[in-house]
Amino acid sequence: MCSSDLLILLVSTDRAGDITLPGSKDHGTTTLPPAALTGALAGEVGNYHGVDSVRSRIIGDAASPQLVLNVTATPAADLPALHQRLESEALAHARQALGKQDLPVQLDLDVSRRRP
Repeated sequence: MCSSDLLILLVSTDRAGDITLPGSKDHGTTTLPPAALTGALAGEVGNYHGVDSVRSRIIGDAASPQLVLNVTATPAADLPALHQRLESEALAHARQALGKQDLPVQLDLDVSRRRP
């Protein structure tokens, strides 16, 4: 990713609209407001050991959304373990909820400068 792509992601206000979930057309259409997904994701990640704060948002087109997840860990956090848990649990849950195993994710993992 080049620096201009990163800048676009950081300052983007291109928030996705409601996301249509895959499913049977016999049962109607199910849509998911991005705030429902990002709220659930932030709630899950916020409860992980070593997480100080978390923000998430969905950007891009509703047909091909992208997830941006910003996690700030405590200074004592086990970063490799936290990163693994984010990938294997939280991001897997988000992908499953959207029915998009190839959902693009921008994961920013930082360490808090605050002292405990």
